Amino acid sequence: MGEEVPRNSGEKRGPRKEFGREQKEKCGLNAKVAELGRSLHHLRSRNSAIELKSSLNKI
Repeated sequence: MGEEVPRNSGEKRGPRKEFGREQKEKCGLNAKVAELGRSLHHLRSRNSAIELKSSLNKI
C-alpha cells in the first residue's frame, strides 16, 4: 500500500542512549579543560621565566 516509515523516525532517543551521549560529551569536555589548564600553566611559567630574565638583565 503506502511507503513504510522507518520505526524510529519520529521517536526521541532512549534515555540510555542520551545518557551515553552526554557522558561522552562530558568526558570530551573534561579532557579539553585539562588540556587548556596545562597550556595555561605552561604559558604562565614561560612568561615568568621571560620576566625574570628581563629583570636580571636590568641589574
